[in-house]
Amino acid sequence: GFDLLIQSDVPVGAGLSSSAALELSTAMALCATVGVTRAPAELAEICRAAEPACAHVPCRIMDQYVSALAQPGA
Repeated sequence: GFDLLIQSDVPVGAGLSSSAALELSTAMALCATVGVTRAPAELAEICRAAEPACAHVPCRIMDQYVSALAQPGA
């Protein structure tokens, strides 16, 4: 088991890809916790598949790719 604290200043429903960012950060934290290594693009694809399956939100891959692959300041 583990405890996960999520802290953000992104307003709920702001349309800023917050669900993708939350999915990716959670997936990265879980992988780190259990010692699993996955490529960022692979995690993005897993998270994209989870969004319609779990949250019933149809989406494409761009938000998850940006959350997984973007570099600070770019």
